[in-house]
Amino acid sequence: MANFEQLYRDISQQYPLEVLEQRGLYFNDLLNIINDEYASTRIEMVKTGRGQPFLVTEDVYAVIPDISYPEFYYAELQEPLLSAVPVQQAVYSSLVWYVSDQIQNTLQSFTKGDKKSYNGGVYVAVNNVSAVNTFGLTFYGKKVRNYKAGNSLSYQIDDILYDTETRQYWKVTEAFTSTSADDLSTKATRVYWKYLFGNYDTANHYDFFELTRNRMYVAIDGEHAFAIQDNKLYTPKQNKRFTISYVPEWDNVTDLATEVVMPSSMLHTIRRNIMMNLAKKVELQNVAGR
Repeated sequence: MANFEQLYRDISQQYPLEVLEQRGLYFNDLLNIINDEYASTRIEMVKTGRGQPFLVTEDVYAVIPDISYPEFYYAELQEPLLSAVPVQQAVYSSLVWYVSDQIQNTLQSFTKGDKKSYNGGVYVAVNNVSAVNTFGLTFYGKKVRNYKAGNSLSYQIDDILYDTETRQYWKVTEAFTSTSADDLSTKATRVYWKYLFGNYDTANHYDFFELTRNRMYVAIDGEHAFAIQDNKLYTPKQNKRFTISYVPEWDNVTDLATEVVMPSSMLHTIRRNIMMNLAKKVELQNVAGR
């Protein structure tokens, strides 16, 4: 991060403020010149694909139904999108998040490794199952204990067991010590889903340049489709989560100490352009005063 103080000092060394004031240029005028040069240089960097330093990244959730486009939901970006370039240049990339299907309170079939959502978390199936109601039959996999009938080990209520012979998982409902005559189904409940992590389990990255359907006058559909118009992100999927990286509009600073993003190459360009600009202004003033 940097600020405009160095630029102001460089200007003052070549054009002292009292000299500029004699030509009708005051502090606020200099600050406006710095802001203007910074903004224009920033735009040129974005146009030439060098806008990464200016990106902001935010999560947006499209939850608001749109009146004009009733088939779409939208979310407003936190900052105005840079309007001096096409939207494809201002929006660099997006992550589109996917939520697994819910575990239903009904008979279901699934394959080992399938992912589904339940109670705010994502779970993975630990076995193949056909036509079983597995609703709520979940577990955390951090403290799973191995089990084999007749191993003489004692198990407590809520222990999670992995049967090494059947390769099934069970949750103990009655404390017991294992014997060769165990009937595990009378002392435990079989569980089918192992907790993985929070509600969103996968995300696909899309470079905005590669998105072909990015205009509202073209139908947008599919899991990843979205459009941005008037600082709103539209999608046909309600409550869809997007992580968007984009370049916002430049908001003029009024304090030289305000931190701004300024790569060294940008500083050199701004300083050169300001000096050229001031030289022209001073020369014009000199000519006018003759």
